[in-house]
Amino acid sequence: MILMHPIIPFITSEVWDALPRDRAEGEEAGERANLAAEQFPAARPGCLRPDDATRMEMVQEAIVAIRTIRAELNIAPSLKLTAIIRPANDEAKATLEAQRHVLMVLARLENLTIDSDAAAPKVAANQVACGNEIIVPLSGAVDFAAEVARIEKELGKMDKELAMLEGKLANPNYVAKAPAEVVERDRTRIVELRDAKEKLAVLKERFSDGE
Repeated sequence: MILMHPIIPFITSEVWDALPRDRAEGEEAGERANLAAEQFPAARPGCLRPDDATRMEMVQEAIVAIRTIRAELNIAPSLKLTAIIRPANDEAKATLEAQRHVLMVLARLENLTIDSDAAAPKVAANQVACGNEIIVPLSGAVDFAAEVARIEKELGKMDKELAMLEGKLANPNYVAKAPAEVVERDRTRIVELRDAKEKLAVLKERFSDGE
């Protein structure tokens, strides 16, 4: 009951309240300890399987990587994608192959290639998850012209913010009088913007090639 309570609380509460037990000292008749406040039982050593957990984390991270690509590029959730996974080693390949169905369903894939030597199309989004390279071909999944326009608009906003921040930091009076944490925050933001601009420029080039 304690383990299942976070998942089906209404059912477990009903069952918990119906279970017979000895009343603790000072406890009124009909009272029962709050199930939500009960401590989880300690894990039994025989149930701990770190290797299995590591393998499932690998599968989970691969799914998250594909979902992240989908979200970042505004690809419709209903559209089934093609994905290529270049596994880090033979063990990783075996794990991913064993969970192929899980990957296909949870990442909403139409086709999945798991091969360290698989060729990647020029226009694709990439991520690395647990040492495995995740590649999602974008042809047919993304409106390249619309994405190029969106990226150009985003780059324009970043340029304006960069110019504003760099202008502030170029002013000796501002640097001298502003709180140190504010100046440091501006410098950090400049680094973040430059990094984001570089990534967007690479993405824009890929989309331009796909038009």
